[in-house]
Amino acid sequence: MLGAVFCAWALSTACGDEGGGDGDGNTAGTGGSGGAQLPPGIQVVASNLTAPLAGECMSPANCVGGSGMGCAEVPGGYRVCTFQTPQATMPSSIPNLDECDGSRPCDTGACFNIPVFADGVCGRAAPVSRNVCRTNECTTDEQCGAGRICGPAGFSADEMYGGGTVRLCVTAGCRSNSDCRAGGVCSMVQAGCDLPAADGSQEYLPAQMACVYPNGCTSASNCPQGSVCKVILNEGVCVRASAS
Repeated sequence: MLGAVFCAWALSTACGDEGGGDGDGNTAGTGGSGGAQLPPGIQVVASNLTAPLAGECMSPANCVGGSGMGCAEVPGGYRVCTFQTPQATMPSSIPNLDECDGSRPCDTGACFNIPVFADGVCGRAAPVSRNVCRTNECTTDEQCGAGRICGPAGFSADEMYGGGTVRLCVTAGCRSNSDCRAGGVCSMVQAGCDLPAADGSQEYLPAQMACVYPNGCTSASNCPQGSVCKVILNEGVCVRASAS
C-alpha cells in the first residue's frame, strides 16, 4: 500500500532524537482533549515524546533521510527539517505528461519532477512521475489569511508530493508558545496518513502548526505501533482506533 510507503517516508524524515514509535499505548495524560469529546472511534495514546521539542533541528545535520534535507524556521521560531526537492532538468519517463524540462522552462516558477497519485498520497495506486511547474503560493503570512501561515519551502510532504520546493500556506492553530497552555510548544506537526477508514482507505493529513505537550507528537515516529500522529482540538496527539 502506498499509504504505508508514505508513512515510512514521514517517519524517516523525523529527527533522530525523537526516537522510534514503540510506546506502550497507554492513554495519554496530555489534557490533549481537555476533557472535550473526541471524534468517535478513536482514543488518545501516550507517545515517546516525554517533553515537547523546541524544534526538530538546529542545523541540517539534525535531519535524517538522506541528501536534500535542510533546516528552516517557521513563524514563531520552531525549526523544522525540510526536503529540498531538486529542480527537473530532464524529461520524465512519460514526457507527454510533462509541463516542462530543460528545454522547456516554466513561464513562472520552477520545474519539479513529482509523483502524481490517482487516488491520493495515502491511496493504493502507484504514482506516475511527471514534471510540473510550481510557484510560491505565498511569501508572507498576511497573504494566507486568518488561521494560516506561509511555511518555508519544502517543509512537508505537501511540497514533496504535490508542490515541489515552494512556499505554501498551511493551517496554524498557534503562532508561538504563548498561544499554548503551560508546558506546550507551538510546533509543526508533520504530514501523515490518518487511521484507516472502514473501507481501508486513509486520508492524507497535511502538516500544520499546533500545540504539543508532554506525551504528544510532532510526527508518526513519536507514536506507538498501530497509531498515528494527528492534530485534534489544536493539539498534536497519537491516536488509534478504539477497542470495539
